[in-house]
Amino acid sequence: MPVAGKYNQDEDLFNKMRKSISGRLSRTIDVRSEKLETPHRPTLIYLLGGLLLLIFIGALLLMLPISSQANTPTDFLTALYTSTSAVCVTGLVLVDTGTYWSGFGQFIIFVLFQLGGLGFMTSATLILAIFLGKRASLSERLRFRQAHIQGGLGSEPLGRMGGNEVQSLIFNIVKITFIIEFIGIVFFCIFKMIDGAALNLQTIWQAIFTCVSAFTNAGFDIEGNFSSFTNYSSQPLILIVMSVLVLFGAIGYSIWIDIFYKRSWKLLTVDSKLVLMSSLVLIVVAALFLLALEYNNSGILQGVSFTNAVFISIINAIFVRTAGFAVIDYGQLPDQLLFLYSGLMFIGGASGSCAGGIKLTTFMILGYAIIASVRGRDNINVHRTEIPWKYIHQALSVALLSLGIVFISIFMISSTIEANFIDIVVESISAFSTNGISTGLTRELGTFARLISIGTMFIGRIGPLTIALILAERFERKQLLRYPEGEIAIG
Repeated sequence: MPVAGKYNQDEDLFNKMRKSISGRLSRTIDVRSEKLETPHRPTLIYLLGGLLLLIFIGALLLMLPISSQANTPTDFLTALYTSTSAVCVTGLVLVDTGTYWSGFGQFIIFVLFQLGGLGFMTSATLILAIFLGKRASLSERLRFRQAHIQGGLGSEPLGRMGGNEVQSLIFNIVKITFIIEFIGIVFFCIFKMIDGAALNLQTIWQAIFTCVSAFTNAGFDIEGNFSSFTNYSSQPLILIVMSVLVLFGAIGYSIWIDIFYKRSWKLLTVDSKLVLMSSLVLIVVAALFLLALEYNNSGILQGVSFTNAVFISIINAIFVRTAGFAVIDYGQLPDQLLFLYSGLMFIGGASGSCAGGIKLTTFMILGYAIIASVRGRDNINVHRTEIPWKYIHQALSVALLSLGIVFISIFMISSTIEANFIDIVVESISAFSTNGISTGLTRELGTFARLISIGTMFIGRIGPLTIALILAERFERKQLLRYPEGEIAIG
């Protein structure tokens, strides 16, 4: 039977059904739907498998006696926790990286967060590129992110990205990553020498480890005694280098390319504008709250000049969102600031970047949707671009599912340890957002709580991307059947 004839018969049938159930089917039913292919699945499976394999290999290597300074074997759970934290670029640790692990152990951790950060950023960018069906060459300026919805979503059919383009994409991500990290290492060494340090192997290793940790937003440091960057408060040049590396790692490859080629705010994609605008706003908010609440006689910034207090507040605002480095003692902060920082960690960085969280675009799109709903508008417009509702649905699903994961983590950890509740909240959100901020609770976790934290870190690393892609696949399918609309009470 011809397709048109079959379609007409089905349409008549549904018309009869519509009359029999009160005539309230809202729109014509399309019975010619086809199940879409999902070419991103193999890459996603490789990403999951690769991260798991890397975690277990790292754990086994860290268990070796040569990995610890005491030259004794490390228990499996501590090694597994450290390896997971490194691969997931989190930075939460049970033992001090600078004093517990030997040079070999530190090198293993370094390799883990370099591969974990670079591998995730490459894989996530590649998955999003394949999903959108966009060509991945630099000549097309790589406008292929999930939140990029200007014009049409892809002139190429889904999955038609050639092997040469994939190789070019991966090569360019790796190349630019190494260039940025190398520049940061050079400046770190220069500023160290300006501050009186000798340029030796120890200084060079410290520069390499710290700068790569900053770019990947891993939050690991080898300063010793869990001090992080608190000793650098009198070395602003080094803190500036670290903050710049953190920002580069948190915005992602496609935005670098967009900025590099466009060099004009008006020409940037909607995705780039949302990420840059929201990053600036959140940094300013975090800095202002720390300055307002702590710049007094009893605050953590007491005895610091106003200029230095502003500087420390800005640097901390950059670190606290995605990297997990500390220029202040988070254990001494009031609960309201820790609560604010928990929210910033939950939001995280840009999609396809080294940062975790639900992502900036998810947060911003939901904010625009709320504004449109309050104003009674059916359309959501961002920078003269209309956002389809399917992206709102995806963002809402990612945010709510992520909240559910964090809630479960908080509940399970709080049931195994007696501690200040806000500290548990910070610990759980820090693990999920792969941030690494801690008030000192990490080292007090029991075996079960450590396992929960390990699972939360891994889910937080791959969860939002996986959820987004699965939902995107579902939303691309046309519905075969629509039920009658119903009215429910809201509010």
